[in-house]
Amino acid sequence: MEITECEILPDGKREIRTLFRYNISENSLSNGCIEITGEFERINPISTSLQKRLRENGIPVSAIQELVGGAAE
Repeated sequence: MEITECEILPDGKREIRTLFRYNISENSLSNGCIEITGEFERINPISTSLQKRLRENGIPVSAIQELVGGAAE
């Protein structure tokens, strides 16, 4: 499983960038249900344009900083 971002570049081209990837460490069957254990790994930070759009739509800067992994641009 991946979380991706599609950024529209100034020349109109689209660039799909993987932001997070879920790394599965274990699969098991428990009480008839499949349980998947793992964690998300940060692959790339979100783009500056997505950071701006999130700020404009009311997302707190602190939440954006968590997605970026440091200072929001």
